[in-house]
Amino acid sequence: MRVIGTAGHVDHGKSALVTALTGIDPDRLHEEKQRGLTIQLGYAWMAQHEDGTGERIGLIDVPGHLDFIRNMLAGVTGIDAALLVVAADEGVMPQTREHLAILDLLRIPVCLPVLTKVDTIEDSEWLALVEMDFAELLAESRYREAEIIKASAHTGYGMEELAHQIRSLDSHKPQAILEAPARLPIDRIFTQRGFGTIVTGTLVAGRLAVGEDIHILPSGEQGRIRGLQAYHQSVETCEAGMRVAVNVSGISHGDIQRGHTLCHPGTWQSSLLLDVELQQLPQVGITLQHDMEVMVFHGASEVLARVRTIGDSEIEPGSKGYCQLVLAEPAVVGRSDRFIVRMPSPSLTLGGGTVLEAPSGKFWKRFTDNALDHFQALSSAEPGVRLVHQVERSPFLRELTVNEDPEYQEGQLSAVIGHAIDQRKLLRLTIHREPHLITGQQAQQWEDFVLHELRQYHQTHPLRRGQQRGELYASLAARMQRQWGHKLTPGQFTGLLSLWQEKCLLRIEANNIALPAHVVSLTAQQQEAARQLAASMDSKPFNPPPMHEIQRILNQDAPLLESLIESGEYVLLGTDILFQRSALSQMQTIVLAMLDEQETVTMAQVRDRLQASRKYVQALLEHMDAEQLTRRQGDARIRC
Repeated sequence: MRVIGTAGHVDHGKSALVTALTGIDPDRLHEEKQRGLTIQLGYAWMAQHEDGTGERIGLIDVPGHLDFIRNMLAGVTGIDAALLVVAADEGVMPQTREHLAILDLLRIPVCLPVLTKVDTIEDSEWLALVEMDFAELLAESRYREAEIIKASAHTGYGMEELAHQIRSLDSHKPQAILEAPARLPIDRIFTQRGFGTIVTGTLVAGRLAVGEDIHILPSGEQGRIRGLQAYHQSVETCEAGMRVAVNVSGISHGDIQRGHTLCHPGTWQSSLLLDVELQQLPQVGITLQHDMEVMVFHGASEVLARVRTIGDSEIEPGSKGYCQLVLAEPAVVGRSDRFIVRMPSPSLTLGGGTVLEAPSGKFWKRFTDNALDHFQALSSAEPGVRLVHQVERSPFLRELTVNEDPEYQEGQLSAVIGHAIDQRKLLRLTIHREPHLITGQQAQQWEDFVLHELRQYHQTHPLRRGQQRGELYASLAARMQRQWGHKLTPGQFTGLLSLWQEKCLLRIEANNIALPAHVVSLTAQQQEAARQLAASMDSKPFNPPPMHEIQRILNQDAPLLESLIESGEYVLLGTDILFQRSALSQMQTIVLAMLDEQETVTMAQVRDRLQASRKYVQALLEHMDAEQLTRRQGDARIRC
């Protein structure tokens, strides 16, 4: 789908050109027809093929008069190309220059320069002079290679060539834009009997479908799509690049304003603070000062804003600079969106730029290296630099999320990620079976912290096989939150452990995490105490010594007891009953065999068979219940 907008000075024949191309008069208001002047945005369309078949190409006719520049700015939202119109009888005029500057600042992909009303000029030298002046103007912009098309809407001269040029424009939309969350800047609101509220705009991202729930931002109104139209044709779905009329149910006409955004619930948010790179126009002659108030035009919205310059106190004409725009009203803005800034009074276009981050959510200190690093990374022409910075600010970024970013060209992102990984600037790790990204620097900092924690733990607890997983997670999570402001999730921690385990930096055994070189080593005295305990246990395996006797045998060495339990050689039931694991396994086997013989057993029966004290038998049976080997039924046990 293509959407073409007109641009140029008032009364240079833009509306006549659209009418000649489409057969549709875009001037719909009585006042427009009376004055012969476009005031509001006008809409028309033409067929993709000369025989009238194929997709429809939308045309937006914008006002050229100085008083209606705000409507012009709303009209160029989301267009794929512009017809820059200059009348042969007048030549390049002030609004021609301003409109071209706006197209240039918004980086409209294609400009088709059209010299109209050539039928009114008999002097060939005058026509050549106007064409040369037009070409010199284009040479100052990104459209310097564009060829001027001479045409007359009145006689039809050149119209066939112009229509061919429009039909030849690429209608392909990057997949990332089509798959992004739907966003429709609203440029017109009206009601229609039998239908209710209708909003129109150019769908700049994603897809919409009849029956879907929608939100209007920043007002927060909620509704449902009752119907969709594209170029006066009812459709069930529409996608980015189409001019769309949306019949909305559940929302009153008075609750929506031009500049609001239609989107799906939970996909977009409005912002009052934007990080931007701003280009001042050289011909304006006004220096942009810190704290200056400007009007920001973005999408179909216009909002007053205060400029906070970053790294400098001003931006001179013809220069670029970094700013934070503090908006007077919230707006829905996406990263990489383009915008225009104008003086509120006198009405004058100062420049425009690119949104680096929205919503920013942070007031940057204007003259810190940290702030400049942030803005420079986001504005870098190198996609790898931008990506690494993005991951640095959003650790554990889902790779799929990056793939949905329209800032990257199709097929470019996988190469950018691969190159960054090869250079160790990024690392990929799997979380819940999906690839995520962290920076190499972040990974190294977290790795250093964890290895230091484990070394400290082994020094403090040399007889333990390792640190408990939950304990290490809590330490790393606290450090991340405190130093990097990131809330670590259990899934992210698991991904990091897998990464470090693959690098052989740590060893994971059950619930214990240790350094690979860590080995539990008992002193000669501890080895002798452990031998004496084993001998005591072997003598009466089903009636082990009480806990106070065990502690005496081990010389009150609590860490040694913990180590023996952790090794798996002994099992602690409750807080004061210690069995050898082999003895406990043997006792369980005997109980299960008794159940095979008689279906139920009582505590007394088990006590008699094992010749063990009631205390030990009770602990045994409660342990077997917890292990779901047996189940209590009254005073007896049965198999689970």
